[in-house]
Amino acid sequence: MAFLVLYSGVAVYLLLKSNPYLYAQDTLNSQYKKQEKAAITPWPPVDSHLDLGQAPMGESAPWPYLTKEHLNITSPENTRNKSYTEYKAYDLNKDFEGKAEVFLQTKDFVYLRDESGQIFRFDMMGNLKWSYLPSGEPFIQALIDQNLLYLIAENGKVTALQVASGQPQWTLNSRSQLFGEAWIQDKNLILPVEELDTEVGSKKANQKSSSLLKIVRKTGQLEEKIVGFDFKGPFGQVPAGDLRLIHHGTQLIAISKNLDKGVKVEWTTNLPAKIQGDLSVYDGSIFALTEGNRLYGMNLKKKGEMIFDIDLDVKPAGGLSYLPEMERIAYLSSDSILRVIDLKAKNKAWRFDLGVGGPMRDLWSARLKGSYIQEFGMKWVHKGWTIWSPCRKQHFCIYNPEKGQLIQRIELSGEPLELPIISDDKMIVLVKKPSGKIALSHLLEPIEYKNAVAKDEAAQVKKDED
Repeated sequence: MAFLVLYSGVAVYLLLKSNPYLYAQDTLNSQYKKQEKAAITPWPPVDSHLDLGQAPMGESAPWPYLTKEHLNITSPENTRNKSYTEYKAYDLNKDFEGKAEVFLQTKDFVYLRDESGQIFRFDMMGNLKWSYLPSGEPFIQALIDQNLLYLIAENGKVTALQVASGQPQWTLNSRSQLFGEAWIQDKNLILPVEELDTEVGSKKANQKSSSLLKIVRKTGQLEEKIVGFDFKGPFGQVPAGDLRLIHHGTQLIAISKNLDKGVKVEWTTNLPAKIQGDLSVYDGSIFALTEGNRLYGMNLKKKGEMIFDIDLDVKPAGGLSYLPEMERIAYLSSDSILRVIDLKAKNKAWRFDLGVGGPMRDLWSARLKGSYIQEFGMKWVHKGWTIWSPCRKQHFCIYNPEKGQLIQRIELSGEPLELPIISDDKMIVLVKKPSGKIALSHLLEPIEYKNAVAKDEAAQVKKDED
């Protein structure tokens, strides 16, 4: 009898081992998740990672103050001087292979990539801090926090570099194609990857969908795999308060930022045409440009309820910028014409050819100090909001959004290439000099410029005396 019991037990064990589909569903799912985590693991192993110390990982660090997803607006709490003088332009001390383009800026550093695929980190004085040549497929998205720079390739591979040294911290092969824009949330990197339904007989067989991989930023370990979205292609995303807006084609989905219990859809809406480029969000409004150059405004708090739709006669060549108190939108077209749209009247307010000589087609909006409102006859109700744009060949120009009045020209030593990094009393902008050299131009307000020059002169006198 004992032999029969033992024999039966062995037989059941061998049967389950050879046919896992006979397991209970919960057990099967648990085993599958363990196998999946084991298959998607970072390299090198966690116990071989470089020490990041005890510093917190911090949040992502986009271009300070100016982001396209928030309509290139400086803080409404700060008012600015209209006059800036170039103090110095520091050449980037590196000979690049072919053309070099910036892919990321932070408060203290700028990151570029040349045609060889090599990436470079420079401080704001133009000093090269490190360089790195990624292997395999080139990255198409880069994210950064206080410790790590994440390079994300179309094949779903993620490489995390230490921002301080440029040394690889970990690499993760997700084994799936990237299926949307990744983002940083809390301790995780959220990586959308492609899923293909291969179940025999399924109505969705061979249809694309997505999963969201929650990857621990510090270690590169897969924490969880979440069911994503049934789009036909990769999606875009933008944060919006407690929500995150996901979009593909004509569809716009608002999900909760909290992914602890999976994706929670708050509301969805469809636009009449496919969304082009990035969504923008500001002060409870969503701005979306669609095919056919039509701009739609939607109420974020009312589930995407339509506020306005306006026909833009020419496609923007850069990001949109918003003038809050005036309810106007400004943008540059590829032919360097500045166009201003009145959202209240739903018509074109004015346009002006700026004769931009360089490639930059982005602009931004900022508030001027009260003394300038009076000096230039601007309306106090508009709170000093102005348009700042590249103009001519080597200038930034400031305009009154009401009627296009030129307020100030700021001269540079080269063509501006990117939006500036703005602090309280200065701007730092990447420029291309007539010699072809790329430099970081430091623009100072009058008092700061005077103090900097005086300091240099005093240092020179001391050096001569020595």
